[in-house]
Amino acid sequence: MAKIKIFSVSINPESYDVRSIANMTYDEAKQFFEHDDTNCCCCCRNIEVDQTKEHEITFHADGVRNGDGSDTMFNWLKVVNE
Repeated sequence: MAKIKIFSVSINPESYDVRSIANMTYDEAKQFFEHDDTNCCCCCRNIEVDQTKEHEITFHADGVRNGDGSDTMFNWLKVVNE
């Protein structure tokens, strides 16, 4: 069965080059935000979808539940055959 992986990042757009981030692949984004990011103005979430169970996932920028809409949200999806 294939694995579905989702990498989600909420960033402060004033601290990053959003155009550069938008052009990153899943692996590039994961490497950058988990290991190379020196700004640390982000919130990351790495999810592997369990296809054997029913579930629901909601994505939104960090802080939006408190009315803060200033962050930019990026999501990458990768399907891996195993």
